[in-house]
Amino acid sequence: MPASLFFNFKNNKLIMKKLWILWTLIAPFFVISCNVDYGKKDFYRNDAVLNKQCYIAVDNKDTAFLNIEIHKSKKVSGKLIFKYAEDAKNEGAVDGKYSGDTLFADYSFTTGTLKNIVNKNPLAFLKKGGGLALGVGVIETYLGNSYFSKIKPIDFERGRFKFKITDCKK
Repeated sequence: MPASLFFNFKNNKLIMKKLWILWTLIAPFFVISCNVDYGKKDFYRNDAVLNKQCYIAVDNKDTAFLNIEIHKSKKVSGKLIFKYAEDAKNEGAVDGKYSGDTLFADYSFTTGTLKNIVNKNPLAFLKKGGGLALGVGVIETYLGNSYFSKIKPIDFERGRFKFKITDCKK
């Protein structure tokens, strides 16, 4: 192709006109697709809460409060607070799912007055005698995600906090 084709004013004007028409036809699809939520709102709206449960655990001078909601999708979400007598309070969100009698969850929490630093740890609770026992296990981290080791079992007898069901206060 001759170089004069690219520098010809008439051809450039024609190309620009075609690009502008193409852009005006395609742009609305980009704008609309950016605003589509792909059913996320409907999923969460239809994910009704089946059950609310509140628990308390006391170990010497330390207390823990767990409030969870069990959803139709089997997802569990809620709030967990650890109040330590000699240390700062940990407070945050619990998100997880039951696998048999064990609730596996991620705990995203802040400590004390450091509200801008969010920590994240895996937790495991075993349904036991109408309550929940917090498990202790080896935590591994891979690519920034923490999880319980698949090699070593979680010990629910060694856990300090044994949660008993309590009334949910508003």
